[in-house]
Amino acid sequence: MQTNQDRIDANAPTPIGQQLRAILLNQIEAGVYAPRRKVPSERVLAEQFGISRTSVREALTHLLSKGVLCRTVGRGTYVADVAEKRGQPKSRPVTVGQIGFWIDSDVFNFIQAGYNRILTGAGEICRQRGWRLQFHPVAVGGQSLDLILDEDVKSGGLDGNMVVGGLNHHELARLRDLGSPLLLVDLMTTNVETGTVRIDYASGVRAAVEHLRSLGHRSIGFIGFPGSEKYEAYWQSLEADGLSYNPRHVCLLSSTEPAPGMVTGYQAARKLAAGADLPTALIVTNDHVAIGAIEALTLAGIEVPEAMSVVGCDDLGEGTRALTTIRVDLMEVGRQAAKTLLDSIEHGIDPQIILMPAQLVVRGTTAVPSRVEISNTRS
Repeated sequence: MQTNQDRIDANAPTPIGQQLRAILLNQIEAGVYAPRRKVPSERVLAEQFGISRTSVREALTHLLSKGVLCRTVGRGTYVADVAEKRGQPKSRPVTVGQIGFWIDSDVFNFIQAGYNRILTGAGEICRQRGWRLQFHPVAVGGQSLDLILDEDVKSGGLDGNMVVGGLNHHELARLRDLGSPLLLVDLMTTNVETGTVRIDYASGVRAAVEHLRSLGHRSIGFIGFPGSEKYEAYWQSLEADGLSYNPRHVCLLSSTEPAPGMVTGYQAARKLAAGADLPTALIVTNDHVAIGAIEALTLAGIEVPEAMSVVGCDDLGEGTRALTTIRVDLMEVGRQAAKTLLDSIEHGIDPQIILMPAQLVVRGTTAVPSRVEISNTRS
């Protein structure tokens, strides 16, 4: 039976994931979950507390990043073994520096597989160098950011912060006001600031357009975010290759309330498929969105790649289709971000602007077009 302290209050100002995190920590400290004992699955915890699996996943990811929990592939999640025996004096406390990993919770949910890789890579370097990485998903409006910062200040504060995917101006300003080093990682816009780890999506998209053009495609569409580097590179590459930009072949996504990637891709492709004319190829903002788009196209009777070629991005390696994609080593992005930020903290080195490579990998979702979109063909 749950006590009041073990219940989630949906009306409380504290985010649901943060409430669950506190409950699990209390239960671990009380011995409900002993070291090396398995904790319930996401599904079980979601049912037990009457909350979404997304909130459960946020809480578990945070505890994993802090080393409270550990995960074994194929077996589950366990309480970390603190190797502290009763009757023995506690070891002398060691001061551990803390780094904040900040990400908009909606952005994180949009493509968890990709951002989890960045988180994993950053956490790997932090552990190697004796630092602790704190995972902080920020709810819309920034209220949770203020609450998290108040909590962190009480526990000694953060020595540096990395913002992944971007936050709003108020939230970024609040982090800058802390006075500690700040690094921006994988921004969804093309804005360039000092201390930024960017991915060279522009070269990857240019390679994708050139690949599709070499196959004979002359009408190439796009699903992605306005103002993003991928979108800018898309229309600029069309122009450079003498291909027309057709707004009916473009579906621009909202960056304020993104649904999970596959759902977004499915909805976007349905809109395109309902149009009077269709492109013969699509470049899609990431593999999850591409998988959803392919499902919608298939249900509409548009086979991939026979009737439409599709190029994804990030090489997430999920789904049953061998996607042609723009490959990015997202774990290495996380590693480089952590190294850059820690060098700034430990050695006083100003964070650099680092450009991570991207390359096109051709697989089974692109082919010679079986039809030609007449309105976009040039002689």
